[in-house]
Amino acid sequence: MNNKAGQKAAKLENRAIGVLQLVALGILSLVVYKNFVSVPLLDVVFGISSLLLLIAILLVLGKEVTKHEGVLLFILLLLFWYAQLVSQKGALVFYVDVAYPLLGYSLALLLVHTRWNRHLVRLFCYVALAPFLYGFLIKGIRLTNGSNFYIMNRNTIPKLLVMSCAFLLMAEHEREEGTYSLLIPFLTVLVCFFSRSRAGLLIAGALFFMVIVRTLISHSAGIRSLMGKHRWTFLLLLTAIALALGFGVLYAYSNSRLVAQGLSSNGRVQIYMAFLHELTLKRILIGYRPEILNGIGLHNSYLNLLAHFGLLSLLFFFMYTKALLGFLRNSFMFTGLLVLWGVYSLVESLSPFAVGDLLIIPLLMLSMQYGKDINAVVGK
Repeated sequence: MNNKAGQKAAKLENRAIGVLQLVALGILSLVVYKNFVSVPLLDVVFGISSLLLLIAILLVLGKEVTKHEGVLLFILLLLFWYAQLVSQKGALVFYVDVAYPLLGYSLALLLVHTRWNRHLVRLFCYVALAPFLYGFLIKGIRLTNGSNFYIMNRNTIPKLLVMSCAFLLMAEHEREEGTYSLLIPFLTVLVCFFSRSRAGLLIAGALFFMVIVRTLISHSAGIRSLMGKHRWTFLLLLTAIALALGFGVLYAYSNSRLVAQGLSSNGRVQIYMAFLHELTLKRILIGYRPEILNGIGLHNSYLNLLAHFGLLSLLFFFMYTKALLGFLRNSFMFTGLLVLWGVYSLVESLSPFAVGDLLIIPLLMLSMQYGKDINAVVGK
């Protein structure tokens, strides 16, 4: 009877975890789709559903949540209330701004403590990509200077899809099977190309090539065997693929804004300098809300962190550096994702309280597991 009761409890728990994963992906889809229309109710739904999801996950996985993971949640909530009450002086909207770190934390718990169905995660990515592919390839939307994709500017699209694609890579990496989707990263590059975002195109391209390299590493034994049996056929195939990729890169580059504008900052340097000129010792210590945050934003996660948390932002840099050093020894994929997040943050405000939290918080939590049991997290 005890065995039957235990099996029944395990089935119920697995079913509950499956429901939680499905709800999490539904909220991620909402993160993408709520950017198509200006409906404040969607922000409210996003905030409430993110909070309820976290509560449900803690109820189901409560016994598995470690002390370090609990401390991370406490820090996230503390930082939000610090920014709300001290540096930003009530400017943050609770049900929107806190929803991103709460959802990122929920995804982190599910990545660390559960096993994702890769088909389910891939389905989410196709759902996220579908309206953009339809808009660019079927409706023929072209983003010229000043034009928007519905209410999104060209920089919003890559941030949404790069985070979606990166979540897929984390989920697939956790399965330890060595099989990764090449189509979804490729489609992400295609959409980022049509978005006309230079940074988005470069970061999406880097993600795609990371997947190619990781796939080659995962199948190195099979490749060596194929080389031994069909060397010339394999070399011809490899040459054809390399040429196709090379022509694709040249076409994307020559038809992107990188050719016309290079790496010019489009006013970002002026924004950064205006922010830095406003800094005082007090503002560096406790943070402050610069005027630019009420308009176009800082376009830099690190300056954003400084503005929100002041000296407390050093805590993030400590955790980021610690995570990077841990991943460097153990995981090519997680190292690459963390570096890409860091590079992308130089030109876009990915954090805090933004869509980039959906990547950085899971990465920071995954890095905690490396100190305990690296084999349980990423395998070989």
